[in-house]
Amino acid sequence: GTSMGGFYGLLIYDYLCELGKDVKAFLINPSIPPSKNIEKQIGKVLTNYKTGEKFIPDLSFVNELKFLEQNYLNKTLGKINEINFYISSNDEVIDHEPLIRLLYKSQKPYYVQYSKQNHRHQDISGVIRDLKEFVNTNY
Repeated sequence: GTSMGGFYGLLIYDYLCELGKDVKAFLINPSIPPSKNIEKQIGKVLTNYKTGEKFIPDLSFVNELKFLEQNYLNKTLGKINEINFYISSNDEVIDHEPLIRLLYKSQKPYYVQYSKQNHRHQDISGVIRDLKEFVNTNY
C-alpha cells in the first residue's frame, strides 16, 4: 500500500496475520499515523492520484482514523519485523518523522529503504526486487 493505502494495508496485514496467514507487508510512503497528516488537510479538496476522485476530509474522518490508530496501530507495529517500509526523503505530502519515531521506539528489528524520491515514488524497482525475493524465498 502507499500513502493512506499504506495505513489500510497495515490494518489488512494485521487482520490476515490474526487469521494465521503467512503474509508480509510492503508499504510505500505510508501515512502512519494518518490522523496527523489528514488533520492538516481538513476542509481542503484532495484528489486521488489514480482515479481523480475528489475528497474533503472532515473532523469525523480524522476521529475515525484516530480510533483505528489507538485500537490497532501499536498492536500491528508489534510485528514490525515482517513489514517493509519504503520512505521517500523528499516526500512533499507526508511527514515520516512520526513513523520513524514509532519504529525506533519499537526496539525491534525493522526494514526501511530510503530513497530521494517524492511522494509519488515513481521508481519502485527496490520494492519489486524485495517482493520477488520474498516470493522466491517463501513459495
